[in-house]
Amino acid sequence: MLVRDQSKLRAACADMARAAVLAVDLETTGLDPLSDATLLIGVTDGLRTWLIDARAISREDLGALLGPVLERAPVVVMHHARFDLRFLLSLGLKVGSPVDTMLIQKLIENGRERGRLTLAALTERLLGVTLDKSVQSSFVGHSDDVFTEAQLEYARRDLLATYQVFMHQVGTLARDGLAEVAAIEACALNAFAAMEQTGLPVDVKAWRALTDVAERDRAKARAALDEIFREVADLDLFRGVNINYDSDVELKDHL
Repeated sequence: MLVRDQSKLRAACADMARAAVLAVDLETTGLDPLSDATLLIGVTDGLRTWLIDARAISREDLGALLGPVLERAPVVVMHHARFDLRFLLSLGLKVGSPVDTMLIQKLIENGRERGRLTLAALTERLLGVTLDKSVQSSFVGHSDDVFTEAQLEYARRDLLATYQVFMHQVGTLARDGLAEVAAIEACALNAFAAMEQTGLPVDVKAWRALTDVAERDRAKARAALDEIFREVADLDLFRGVNINYDSDVELKDHL
């Protein structure tokens, strides 16, 4: 359902408020939340889908009607949540309990490379469904008052894919005992999105003092490691130990 007026938004939000899990996906004019605009706010409960035209509905109505739904929903699922959260912040909207399918998949894979973590890749890998992304570029710089059927269908499919990927991941999290860890990671999403969107105050003098201490400690630690590895490691032209201590692979080879 395309929502372009206050009455439809009010009815949609009343239905959304009864859902245990909502998925949210945005279509925007670009990738920069500080300069680009939100076009569509997609929301689904897995059965019903609402595509809210963010330009046709006032910021005040979005805040008064959609705002409480997003803040109070038990779970709001997004893919690459920081991106969507920042655009929502630009509209004055906050999400109370966000989760991120991209971060969840990183946790599940635990460093094992199984492919890309885009929504299209996860939908293909976990659900066996191919998402057509050819319409995605049509939203860039979009200024028309209306959306094409292809654009609306694209937004709807991405939205449902986000919901379904999450439902698939929930079983894996439970099986692997990772649900609590995933919940802890999700608690940090709003903080990181807010920091990226608005910045944060930093005591520059104190920060530089801390980094100076850290650099001195790092140099001391490297010198100590050089002495430990000098007898077994290759030496460079200046008789220095030729080991990259930032590489787990190189360190493992010398242990």
